[in-house]
Amino acid sequence: MLNIGLLGADLTGKQHAQAIQTVNSLRLSGIFSPETEEAKKLAHELGVPIFSSPQELMQVSDALDITLSDDSLLPMIPAFVKASRHLFINPYFFKSLLLGENLWKLAQEAKVKVQVGCIERFHSALLTARPFIDNPVFIEAQHGVPYLPEFAGKSVVEELMNRDIDIILSLINANIKRVHATGINVFGDTPDIVNAHLEFDNGTTVNLTANRIAGENIRRFQFYKHYSRVETDLIHPSTHIFEKKNDQFSVKELNTPPNRPLTEALNAFYQSIFYNSEPPVGISEICQAQKITHMISDKIEMISKAG
Repeated sequence: MLNIGLLGADLTGKQHAQAIQTVNSLRLSGIFSPETEEAKKLAHELGVPIFSSPQELMQVSDALDITLSDDSLLPMIPAFVKASRHLFINPYFFKSLLLGENLWKLAQEAKVKVQVGCIERFHSALLTARPFIDNPVFIEAQHGVPYLPEFAGKSVVEELMNRDIDIILSLINANIKRVHATGINVFGDTPDIVNAHLEFDNGTTVNLTANRIAGENIRRFQFYKHYSRVETDLIHPSTHIFEKKNDQFSVKELNTPPNRPLTEALNAFYQSIFYNSEPPVGISEICQAQKITHMISDKIEMISKAG
């Protein structure tokens, strides 16, 4: 049994706490959150102790699940690793490539597992599609969310596109060769819609669009191979295969099991610790996605300045 402490008690923290309790090999050891009232309420609901600091929670935990996106935690994260605590950590903290690279070295030295919480990798529709999307020649990704005023000052590339880049890199075993990107301002002074075109050295081409002023939530991938296309929808979980054989076209819908990406991700985290294997979403992978994210942002900024 692995004792795992939770840092965070908002809606995301509550979802993580509930998921932890569905994994037989995990035990929720307690909760810390700067939002004290939320933490008290969640701790009472789940029957677990609440702690007044991350350090106190760490003392009773083998691992920490960090759902908070709080810069005050930045100096503590290396300390957690040095104290030999395994981490299931919010991707937010890897916006700094320097932190990611330093954390990777520390994790190797301390022999601890650090899994980044990119739970979309475990989405049932993507897992269903995986066996049918080896060696794609072209990938199209669309990610849209309805307009929210509080999202206006944030980067579309960081908040939306980065997560799709991580998924795509997990499917392509190749290095990035070329990046093109454009950003369109509609409601503000920063891009509301971003389109990026990526070329990899194995010949795969990727087209990504992220839109924070869409009319509805959209999360769709299309994977093209010779004579087939696989379409995966993460909002309405489904996977379809379109094929051409002997001049005949066919469409087949694959059976998509119930969607439990967070539970599957936490179970994979435990398995990596128990079997001393590499976490399925490791530090080096998220750093590679972040490098491409920075390249896209730099391209957009360069075009904006030139204009």
